[in-house]
Amino acid sequence: MYRGKLVSLILPAYNESESIKGVVNGFKKTGVVDEIVVVDNNSKDETAQIAKSLKGVTLINEKKQGYGFAIRRGLKEAKGDYLVLCDCDNTYKAEDIGKLLRYANKYDLVFSTRTNKKFILKGSNMYGLRRIANIFVGRLIQFLFHGSTHTDPGATFRLVNRKAYEVLKNKFTVGGVNFQPELTILALNYDFKIKEVPVYYGARTGLSKISGSFWGGIKTAVKMLKVIFEYKLN
Repeated sequence: MYRGKLVSLILPAYNESESIKGVVNGFKKTGVVDEIVVVDNNSKDETAQIAKSLKGVTLINEKKQGYGFAIRRGLKEAKGDYLVLCDCDNTYKAEDIGKLLRYANKYDLVFSTRTNKKFILKGSNMYGLRRIANIFVGRLIQFLFHGSTHTDPGATFRLVNRKAYEVLKNKFTVGGVNFQPELTILALNYDFKIKEVPVYYGARTGLSKISGSFWGGIKTAVKMLKVIFEYKLN
């Protein structure tokens, strides 16, 4: 609990057996998380079994394959006043949840950014062209939809307060990797207040299922640009 508000953590998971236990335990140690919802998205390894064995974890199975579908299911099932999204691949530091919660009372959504050089750790995949591309796409959203500073459209580590979620929950259409840009655009279209804060970003455990290769990164960027321009044109 944080300042009298229930905090739910939502972890979309696909083949994360190597890291999920450590991530869950890390967030437990922060002392502010009341509910942990792991959404298993048809993992082929032991992810679901491990999550089920962890005390205090609610395991949800989402059969629709896709990062966005997993997050949307987690948001639907979670009960907190503050809904926190995060990956379970060890790239984020659990203690940085405090950075998001610090602004939760003043802002409707609080987003992390992985593009601040000061916070990029050795071994992460946020160097060079990938970092520049994230900043470019974030600034594009900022420009096209008249938002505040936005430098990382792909960051999963985000906080959505209950009020904002209740307005947006029936507006989501994306089931894939471009869910986060859609969330941002919808929030801006409804004039919700958004705050962006830098967080530490490090090496992941295991191979990325989304942008673990050069061409994977390109495909992700194309999908994000597609949803951005579709919203702008419509």
